[in-house]
Amino acid sequence: MKKIFEQWNRFVEQQDETLLEQDSSSNFKKIYDSVASKSKKIEQLEELNRITRESFSHGLKMPDSIPKPSNLEEIKRQVEEALVPPEAPQSDVSERREKKPTGQPLPEKVINTEIIETADEAYWVTLLLSEKSNLGLKSEEALIAWYLFEGLSDAAQARTRQYDIDVGGFKLEVKTSKKGTPNYQFNSSAVPHDDKKFYVFVLFSASKPTFYYVSSALLFEIITFSFAGAPGSKELEENIRGAVARGVEDFYEGIGKGVKSIDELIVNTVLEGNPTEVESKNISIGNSALSARVRIMFSLGDIAEMDAPGELFIDSDVGKGEGE
Repeated sequence: MKKIFEQWNRFVEQQDETLLEQDSSSNFKKIYDSVASKSKKIEQLEELNRITRESFSHGLKMPDSIPKPSNLEEIKRQVEEALVPPEAPQSDVSERREKKPTGQPLPEKVINTEIIETADEAYWVTLLLSEKSNLGLKSEEALIAWYLFEGLSDAAQARTRQYDIDVGGFKLEVKTSKKGTPNYQFNSSAVPHDDKKFYVFVLFSASKPTFYYVSSALLFEIITFSFAGAPGSKELEENIRGAVARGVEDFYEGIGKGVKSIDELIVNTVLEGNPTEVESKNISIGNSALSARVRIMFSLGDIAEMDAPGELFIDSDVGKGEGE
């Protein structure tokens, strides 16, 4: 944790020279309070973005916003035409094969047309031409194009489910929203202590997307600070375990029906045929901003043949008295 302490100290020294004589814990308390004091989520996100850019960027280029070019439709038309290979004469089979579209990802194709003149144009043209199924995936492709134009030639879609983009040795997990509010759903992963990973919250509007970069390492410490009071505290794991245990108890209390475990919850649902009523689907983890969403999904597989249904699970002697 020494490295993260040094980063916090540098940040706080930039903000307030009177803190130079205080220890690392006090310095981080200053950072934590600067975020927690904001009353709205978007204001907290803006503060995390500011801190990340000032002290945790590690040199990664980070766009603030990408306004739509005024001549976007004309640029898009030119790129579309450039991406369509000319037809070869029917008799020349070899030439037709050479003119087939390459297997390059769309961001590279857009950049290679040499029509694009700015990173902003690369972003918007890729966004409009993307054939991905939703805005989040389109936004990822567009951001890759932005980085490619900026000279980061290794920018590419990540080959893992843990994040979305690899660029310059960094990992970006893109969270896109078109409602004006941040998308804080982390799905099956929590926030890792990884100073090479960034969450990129993209808030869309008709004219431009705005980008909020948050260091994963910084966010991890913000979350865990409420448990231990100081980064790297020895009590951290113990306190998290206790907070989760209390959250699970409250979760089952909300369900009722005597349910005290996951297996009882599944049994009740299977027997009733309907979902067991759950007052809260989220398990709170202490006073932290992090919560765990519990969701049980049922699916139907192949119906297998059985000589004696149930004998794999029910002992035929159960319930019989001796001598029967």
